Amino acid sequence: MDRRTFGKQTLGSLLTFSLLESIVTTDVLADSVRPIAARWLSDLNDLGRAVKGRKLEQVEWQKQVEKLFSEVELKE
Repeated sequence: MDRRTFGKQTLGSLLTFSLLESIVTTDVLADSVRPIAARWLSDLNDLGRAVKGRKLEQVEWQKQVEKLFSEVELKE
């Protein structure tokens, strides 16, 4: 993967995170989905802190973020 592709995917992930954080904090999610989204956002935030603190390489961060996205149930 080249830097441009990685950058686009990273930006997409950050925008998604920002949107989801706004949704969670403004209480627009159903009560049944709110805890799932909050846990998912917390996990994503932890990954971001790990990569920022250089405890996690960017490539590993991307793999972990892709794993988180694969766990999202779109029906919910």
